[in-house]
This record gives sequence, structure tokens and C-alpha cells, in this order.
Amino acid sequence: MTTEEEEVIATHDIFWQGLANRDLEKRFSVCADDVTFFGTGHHEHAVGKEQYREMNEIGKLQYPAPFEIHIEWIKVRVIRHVACVECDTIWIKDKKGKPEKDFLRLTTILKKKTTNGR
Repeated sequence: MTTEEEEVIATHDIFWQGLANRDLEKRFSVCADDVTFFGTGHHEHAVGKEQYREMNEIGKLQYPAPFEIHIEWIKVRVIRHVACVECDTIWIKDKKGKPEKDFLRLTTILKKKTTNGR
């Protein structure tokens, strides 16, 4: 694995583990202002950091407890300043004292921000 791919995975981890740890400041520290999100539900979509953060804040109110995200496999492709991260994950949440596991397939596209902000 290249250093560039390792950096992408580290950013990916900050983004997703920030969600799992319910640390939205950490999560959104690596989130682009022009983020676009598509979930699996009919109303699970957001355009822009503000709208996406609001969605995350509502989710945190609905389920405030931290949870675990385990990556089963991960593939990173980097083309110039854009990276695509694909992975299968297991999300483990506590439901009334019992672990509940959900299988999620995630695809995350990242664009490297250069020192001049572009």
C-alpha cells in the first residue's frame, strides 16, 4: 500500500469513526463544504456540508450512544487528486443491552485539498 493510499484510509477512518464515536466535530473536520450524500432510504440525501451535518445531528439525537464500525475489506483507488474508497462494514449498536449488527457497503469519494485550498 502506498503512502497516499494510507493517507486516504486515515481520512476515511476519521470520517466514519467520527460518526461511530458520535464526534461530529471530528467527522466534519475532513468533510468538504460541497459534500453530497446518498443513503439507502427515500429521504436519506444531503447536498452541502450544512445540510449533511444537520442530518447527522438529528441522527445523533435519535441514537446518541457510540457504536462500532468494523471494516471487513477495503479497496482504495487514487487517480490524481481523487480517491475512491469501497468497503464492506459491520456496524454494531447496542439495542436494549443486546448487540445488533448491520452490514453496510460504503463507497466514499474523497478529493485531496491542496495547500492553496483547491
